[in-house]
Amino acid sequence: MTKPVDTLGPEGRAAFERAAPYADPELHLEALLRFARAVEHAESVRAEWLEQGRPLLYTRPSGALMRHPLLEVLRDAEADAARWGRALGLEPRAAAPRRGPGRPPGAASAADRKRSPAPPVVTLSSRFSELGA
Repeated sequence: MTKPVDTLGPEGRAAFERAAPYADPELHLEALLRFARAVEHAESVRAEWLEQGRPLLYTRPSGALMRHPLLEVLRDAEADAARWGRALGLEPRAAAPRRGPGRPPGAASAADRKRSPAPPVVTLSSRFSELGA
């Protein structure tokens, strides 16, 4: 039986190996493979774009200029790879613990919502203690 990693090309294997320390391959094998395949796809599109001379524009048969289709495919492929990388926690922001919704405690901005200072302590006169209380 072939290992799932054996189905990947060199770029995909390298991406899998780079990501494997951050996720348990036994528990997250499918997510790691999706990430590796997305990176491999992005690299193959990039190689095709470089082979064609890094074209930026494409002339349609009607004569209209448009962004080269490989640029859009490359953008989508890189976005997929980045999305799967975030899902695995490979970006520092993705790995950081998330705070719940809303303002942090104590961050009320309205004056009527701020905690008022403690009321002043009033000391009773010594006469009060003389009354036997």
